[in-house]
Amino acid sequence: MSQRIEIATRTDPKHGPLFEFFDGALSRIRDRAHQLFEHRGGEHDQDWGDWFQAQHDLFHVPAGELVETETDYTMKVAVPGFSATQLNVAVDTNMLTVHGEAETNTREPEGDERELYSEFDHRELFRQVELPTAVAPDDVRAYLQDGLLVVHLPKAKAVTAEVPVEGDKAAQDIVPEARDEPEKKKATAKAAAAAN
Repeated sequence: MSQRIEIATRTDPKHGPLFEFFDGALSRIRDRAHQLFEHRGGEHDQDWGDWFQAQHDLFHVPAGELVETETDYTMKVAVPGFSATQLNVAVDTNMLTVHGEAETNTREPEGDERELYSEFDHRELFRQVELPTAVAPDDVRAYLQDGLLVVHLPKAKAVTAEVPVEGDKAAQDIVPEARDEPEKKKATAKAAAAAN
């Protein structure tokens, strides 16, 4: 059974705090990437490597897959152990961001048991994917099924407008001062040269 997930958009005021968190997360990644860059001696040949390492240092970056068709993109992200309520999916023009945070309460030891270690504690994931083209944020849909987050992102339809093309006279009427600009600059330069 799949669970639908609400899509957050930057234009919706109720999602402001979520986007503030995302902006803060990106700032932390950027700062960590800069530290790695400086630690390497400031050479620019591994900038993307620094960025990806910084992401992995600060967050769990889940595996993902992006597929494109003529009309949309489909992003799949592995999020095992997360429920739909623990995931945030946000779309901002051509950027998809997935964030998940889960607290897992470990059980209390029983009888003569004692916990030696546990990896079932706070879990946080963060994945941001830049899409090749803009999408229609209001049409994006996401659902969670069997530990896999599936996000359908319809591509934004190109907006075209017909602009009438008129003759030279119409162009002269639109910006007459722009037409004379190069001549004015030449005259000013000649006058300055003559004065010297």
